[in-house]
Amino acid sequence: MIKRWETSPFLKSNLIKQIFTLLLLLCFIVFNVNATKRVQSIKIKNYKGLGLKHSAIGFLSIDYLNKIIKQDKTNIEHFLMEQTNFPAINITQSVPIIGNVNVSIFNLNIQTLDLGEKIEASLDPTSELFFLRISEAKLQLKTNFKYQQVSFPRLSGNGIVKVNTNSSYGGIQIQFSLTPDGKPQFISNVGIELYNMKISIEEGGFEGWVFNLIESLFSTQINKYIQNAIIKTIDDKLEELNNFIKQQDFKVPLDLGLNRKINLDFRFDEIGTLAYNDYNTVVGASLIRFYSDNQQDEKLPFDPVDLPKKPSQPFNDLIQVYFTDFIVNSFIYGLYQSNQLFTIVTPEMVPPGEMVQLNTTSLKIYLPILYEKFPNRLVQLNVYCKTGGNCGNATTDYPSVRVTKQNGGGVSLSIVGELLFQVMLDGNKTQDAFILALEGGASIDKIDVTTNGTVIKLIGLIDNPNINLSLKKSFIGDFDIKNLNFIVNIILVKGMVRQWNVLLQEGVPVINLTDYATNLILDDAQVSLDEGFIKISATGEYKPYYYFKQMLSNNNNNVNYKKSKKGAKKIHRIKVH
Repeated sequence: MIKRWETSPFLKSNLIKQIFTLLLLLCFIVFNVNATKRVQSIKIKNYKGLGLKHSAIGFLSIDYLNKIIKQDKTNIEHFLMEQTNFPAINITQSVPIIGNVNVSIFNLNIQTLDLGEKIEASLDPTSELFFLRISEAKLQLKTNFKYQQVSFPRLSGNGIVKVNTNSSYGGIQIQFSLTPDGKPQFISNVGIELYNMKISIEEGGFEGWVFNLIESLFSTQINKYIQNAIIKTIDDKLEELNNFIKQQDFKVPLDLGLNRKINLDFRFDEIGTLAYNDYNTVVGASLIRFYSDNQQDEKLPFDPVDLPKKPSQPFNDLIQVYFTDFIVNSFIYGLYQSNQLFTIVTPEMVPPGEMVQLNTTSLKIYLPILYEKFPNRLVQLNVYCKTGGNCGNATTDYPSVRVTKQNGGGVSLSIVGELLFQVMLDGNKTQDAFILALEGGASIDKIDVTTNGTVIKLIGLIDNPNINLSLKKSFIGDFDIKNLNFIVNIILVKGMVRQWNVLLQEGVPVINLTDYATNLILDDAQVSLDEGFIKISATGEYKPYYYFKQMLSNNNNNVNYKKSKKGAKKIHRIKVH
């Protein structure tokens, strides 16, 4: 039986890498503490007031979490042994015949800890609480003590005592909540009870009354100090986490360079639990979106697709996280709406060995009029799409991305905009040459995920880019543009697309636990595509941070490469001893 319950209050946001990290902070709590779980759905009112659906949702499997807890129970025990600090205890106790005796207990530490086989996380569909319970745990402590009789003849002594208990019970109940600005918080009640404490004095020869005194103190008073110290360890960790979350920004301004800025909003709309007959899960959902400074509360001209209301079955992973293409499209639209949707292709972006270079000499055979007016000059391309319907004859006003499950799954990119040829003059000046309207598309193929243990990255490859051009305006006179399609496609593919593919192969972080749940190691990450969204899933295991940190410092080169189930991409995870 749990005797005492106490309530305690409990990301450096860094672009996309922090999205949905908070779904896994629950793991951080569970793995750095001991508890049992119970839970039902907690629905939080949509504080953003936009009336839109979620663009991302994630599920954490309780069944898989239990498997991790039982598999890595030893590491949880080690954490409590290392992290629990016991203050010195000073007690004055009355002893028959002897009178009052001052007793000091110091250097108390846990020698061994066995949480037993009945440690388990669970959900209760009738409650809004998450529990992790422990029963029949075994604990062995060791401490120094000294005593002194208050009155004459002031008998005194000191020694070392070992304490054993085979009947320890405890648990944590956690309630999920959101702050008014959409930040998760974890409200905890912690209870610990130690029964049947048996002592043995290791050093020193003592009268029987000393043994009886120490044994009585451990059974009636010192056990409570020990319980409170363990509770404080857990409460402090939860409070540290809650305070850390409160200090982070969930609405992040991003500087994209070239005087382009946009904001990312990944506040939570819901956090809670779902309990079904065949599975139990913690769930978190958000309308993740990008927006420009003047667009914060504006309803976008498109909505996210409907996301699953429960994880796909069978739920054999630790986590399942779903992201809609709404997120990327909000990024594109935010730049478009604020006239920041542009990029510049410079001469150095085209590899030196390519047959077409961005200078008028290289382009002479295709654009003789350009060479006549500006001989031997460098050229740069401004690719942009502005508001006001000036993106040529396109059927859409701005580029967009679409995720589909057709043909095995893929991502299509619709390209709409204009291309301004500029001649680079002396003194960092430029001269406009002509404007082309462009339409086209590309696909992102070979989509997969990799993980290094704490970061899951989405990778891909832009393929089949094609651009169709039409002359919108010329500043150098009439000319034939029939060869420009060939030129522009070569430059874009060899310049922009090649650089983007390098970034895509490095991976875009979508889940990052580096700063928040370093004890949790994710592996065997998988990705699948559906209509309008992608699903990322991963298994996991628990390794204490100090093991992880020690391994990194002592064996930086020890990396175990592991293939995903699909075999499409190597997944590497750090091997922890």
